[in-house]
Parts: sequence; C-alpha cells; structure tokens
Amino acid sequence: MFSVFLMCVRNHHDGKSAAQPFIMESPRVSIIIPAYNAAATLRRCVESVLAQTHANKEIIVVDDGSTDASGQIADELAARHGCVSVVHQENRGLAEARRSGIAAATGDYVTHVDSDDTLPPRSVEMLLRRLTENHLDLAYGIFERITPRGHTIFRHNVTGILSGEDFLRHIFDLDCHCASWGCISRRELWQRDVWPPSGTRFPSEDVLVNMRLASHARSVGIYNDVVYNYYWYPSSLSLGGPLLTMGRWKGFFEEVRRLLAQTDLADELEDGVRRMEVMNMTFATPLIDVRHSWYQQVRGYSMRGQPIKVRLLHCLLRWPRLLRWLVAHKPIV
Repeated sequence: MFSVFLMCVRNHHDGKSAAQPFIMESPRVSIIIPAYNAAATLRRCVESVLAQTHANKEIIVVDDGSTDASGQIADELAARHGCVSVVHQENRGLAEARRSGIAAATGDYVTHVDSDDTLPPRSVEMLLRRLTENHLDLAYGIFERITPRGHTIFRHNVTGILSGEDFLRHIFDLDCHCASWGCISRRELWQRDVWPPSGTRFPSEDVLVNMRLASHARSVGIYNDVVYNYYWYPSSLSLGGPLLTMGRWKGFFEEVRRLLAQTDLADELEDGVRRMEVMNMTFATPLIDVRHSWYQQVRGYSMRGQPIKVRLLHCLLRWPRLLRWLVAHKPIV
C-alpha cells in the first residue's frame, strides 16, 4: 500500500553494493469518532474502521458524556482491539469532542467519522494516497447517502486541486459536499485555531471548521472517490433538537459573516451566504417562525441572480406549512 521498498544497503565485506530491501513503515492515521448516545450504531461504525485496508491506524472514540451504553461499548472495543482508545468527558458538543480527539491523537494524519456512519474498506487508503502523492494539506472524497429508500452518491461538481482561497469560495457553492468527515489532512492543520468558539454550540459546525481550515491550507484536493457512508433517516431532522432553531441558525450565520470579514472575499461571497441561509431555513429548520428576526431578514433578500431552485424556495418561505409539506413529499428537491 504505502510501504516503500528501498534498495540502499552496501555490502562492506566484498566492497560491492548489494541491494537489499527494507520496509519503511506506512504513515500512521488517527481516526477520531465522537460519540454521544450512539449505542445503537457505534459498534458498526468502529468495526468499519477496523476493517480499513490501511493497517497503521489508531481509532480514538470520544464518549461525549453519553447517557446510554456508548461509553461501555467503546471500552469493550478498546479492550478487544489494541488500536482503539477511548476518551471519556462531560458533554460539550461535537466540536469539543473532536478537539479532544485531536489532543489525544498521535498519528501523522487525521480523519473524522461520525458515530452513526461507516467507512468503505479502502477509504483511508484512497484519501491518504491522494494527499501524499499530490502533497496536499487536505483531501476530500465523496459520500454515499444511505436511507430507508435507497442509496444516493453525491458527487462534487468541482474536482482537482484548489488553493485555500478557492476552497473558501467552493464552500459557498450550492452543490458543495465538503464536511468535517470524508476527508483527511495532516494532524498539525487541526492543531491550529480551526474550532468554533469554545462553549458555543451551533446547528452546524462543518462550514465554520472548513472556513478556518481554508485560511491555513495551501492546497486542497477534491476527488470523486466514494470514501464515506452517510446514514440518514426521516427522523434525522428532529434529532437536532434544540440546535436546529431559528435563533441558533441566526447566530451561525453571524459567525459565518464574522469569519468572512477577516478575508478579502466577504462581498464576493455574500450571495453564497444568502443561498446557504435559504437552504438551511428550508431543509434544516423544523419550525419556521415568521415573526423571528432571522426569517424577516432572509425574506427581505433580493434573489436576483440566484439559481432557480433557490429563488423558488425563497418564494415558498412565505408559506412555511406548504413548504414543509412539499419538502416532505420531495417534488421540488
């Protein structure tokens, strides 16, 4: 896989060069799995990581204050597999769990897996090859969404190697599929200031983390290799609970704009931020309150120049109940 055979041993007995192979150990990869009340899926997740074709790995399960059997399952897996370790902590949220995983990691490279998802067997191998062969800071693959209705592969509409600035632009593309999972990077990239403010919880953290990663990355590779199995169920939206509220989303987009204000791209990407607001209000906000200031702000946007789908959804926001029914029956998605 990544073992390199080097012919470089000199025979001092006869003065001749005698080529003899020796093996350079493949890079060590830390695979971080945050787990909160994931007893139903954690074992399946860890077993998919154990089955990776890349052998030199450590698996770090961060039990983020679970109230079910997640911590016990993680400890049992660690007792059976030497490459598995567990961090137990009070519940502090997804970003803080990942931060704890990074602090415990010893690998040269890092990838993240959510505890209700799985990895195809060659995921780490493929991502690591892309990263190392192209001397990248970050490498992304694609994911397959698995639902009770079937499987769907989400391909990138932009592939190749991007600069950090172009990756920041890509984050706000309508069809961007880059999350904190489905990628691999050098560990030191995650040791920088890439996390949301400590103690603050947002309804989504992937965009905020990727924005910070973009500010530190020189080269980002985006490829259409299937490296992640993302499990989605009809109840997934409701599982967001108190995080998927209009107040939380308003705070999220205030943080997005604050980060963009630190770059030269704030004006250029404002239309992309507004697209993202419409999409998240439509698909990731269970209860739309027409009296809320964020609703009124988004409804007040001009959608001139936006894709037809976004303009249609923005128009339908006038009638939240109708929009929710249409989304549930998927004639417009």
